[in-house]
Amino acid sequence: MRELNLVPKAIIENQKKGKKKNLINRGIVFLVVIFIGINLFYFIEFQRLKKQNNDLTVTLEKYEEVLKEDEKVSKETKEIINHIEKVNLLESKKNNMTSKIIKNFQKEIPKDVVIESFNYSGKAISISASSKSYNSVLEFWANIENNHVYKGIELPAISENSDKSYRFNAVIEMVEEN
Repeated sequence: MRELNLVPKAIIENQKKGKKKNLINRGIVFLVVIFIGINLFYFIEFQRLKKQNNDLTVTLEKYEEVLKEDEKVSKETKEIINHIEKVNLLESKKNNMTSKIIKNFQKEIPKDVVIESFNYSGKAISISASSKSYNSVLEFWANIENNHVYKGIELPAISENSDKSYRFNAVIEMVEEN
């Protein structure tokens, strides 16, 4: 026996086409979801990398500020070291000169004259001294007057102490060196 098909061919074809369209629509929806998912992943990754880049830029700017400050401090340190070296050089020259002046001055002091204070200002020497002999004070004065290193000596007063020693102050002018 033969079966009787009451479903028209058009309905069956429409059902087949509908299944095909449904399958195609599901495929398109699946691809769109995948596409949106991938784009969402890349967008989130882009935002994370953008934030990381901004953080690194801020860190780099801080590091650059530190480097600039370090360069400034290094430059100032070099200038200070250079200044200290110059001062030390001048100090050594001054000490050598002062040492030479003291050595020359010592040669002019008689044995029994005791220097109690000595002050060298560059142009003059101021001293306070004492001696057991008046003649030693006069000898000291004569030695200074006869030395070409000194312009002259001011010896305003010689006082006699109770123990028969003599005390005096003197200002000795130096000859200016060119």
